Amino acid sequence: MNQYEKIKNILILDDEKFSRENLALTIYEILGKKVNIHKASNLAEGKKILGEYDMDVIFLDINLSGEFGLDFINERISKTIPVIIVSGHNEYGIIALKKGVVDYILKPLITSELETAINKANSFIKNNRNTVNKDSDKLIILNKGSFQVLHIKDIIYFESEGNYTKIHLSNGQVILSSKTLKIFEDEIKNNTIIRISRSILFNTSYMIGFKSVNNKKYVVIKNNHLLEVSLNRWEEFQEFLNRQYNVL
Repeated sequence: MNQYEKIKNILILDDEKFSRENLALTIYEILGKKVNIHKASNLAEGKKILGEYDMDVIFLDINLSGEFGLDFINERISKTIPVIIVSGHNEYGIIALKKGVVDYILKPLITSELETAINKANSFIKNNRNTVNKDSDKLIILNKGSFQVLHIKDIIYFESEGNYTKIHLSNGQVILSSKTLKIFEDEIKNNTIIRISRSILFNTSYMIGFKSVNNKKYVVIKNNHLLEVSLNRWEEFQEFLNRQYNVL
């Protein structure tokens, strides 16, 4: 088993193109080509990417052409996504530590130091994404100092909403969580749950059929509501159905 199997999407935020490319190549050497690396040169680009994709690790420079890289880290990021600083400046260590970064690497990049940092990020992911009570198959949703316990069997699907997730329940209720879809996908250990697109994590217990419309694939749930299965997920979805329900 790949020890880095939970690291699939990485964001590199650095204003220097050479630094971005060099870091990406070194990450590929350590993690392999299957990891998806997204690159940004400023805070606005980084926030846009973070709103569109679920990141597993963020590599962040300190000085971004007049912008302060550590301003990118908010409470949500520090609690859910491991951040590794890669910088030519060594004077921001204490501030970075208070921001919750998992490691601080100085340029020029040394492969062994990067590998150590990635191992720390990997441990962060394993130790900090405890969203689900696996023994009872329940989901605990925190909200403004209180919490709500949901049964996985009552959830139809999870829908990505920027940096948040909408949870659609069988009773029609929709609950908004501050956790990303990626966190739910990693932590829910239920053999009926599968990711069918970048924005949907679906409970196949609620599937009443599937169909093709204008070369697009959909699962059909109650009230004939359609959820699109992205093309790059379709083969995986078919294999899943065959394993779980013996669909041929």
